[in-house]
Amino acid sequence: MPSTPTPSEQVEPGGEPAAGRPDRLVGAGCVLFGIGLIAAAVAVIPFFFGVRNLPTWLNAVAGGGLTLGFAVALAGVLAAVRSRIPEEADPELYRTNPHLPVD
Repeated sequence: MPSTPTPSEQVEPGGEPAAGRPDRLVGAGCVLFGIGLIAAAVAVIPFFFGVRNLPTWLNAVAGGGLTLGFAVALAGVLAAVRSRIPEEADPELYRTNPHLPVD
């Protein structure tokens, strides 16, 4: 049976665990998505009042903000899923976990 690496061996190649990177990506994606959502509302609501010929950049910010925000947040979620689980960061918690199968 292959031995499982210890938590100290499960550090990323850069030397430090990437604990905050997924959180920052999700936060940045939410901000971008929010900007795109506001721009989409600003671009759509005037059409109900008969306004035409809105600037092209407004439509680009609306579409790009929503798309890029969603993509960045999704990348952050995927990075968080691929990162190590919290139990592996604390060996004592991992050894005393009552939900693990006993050998």
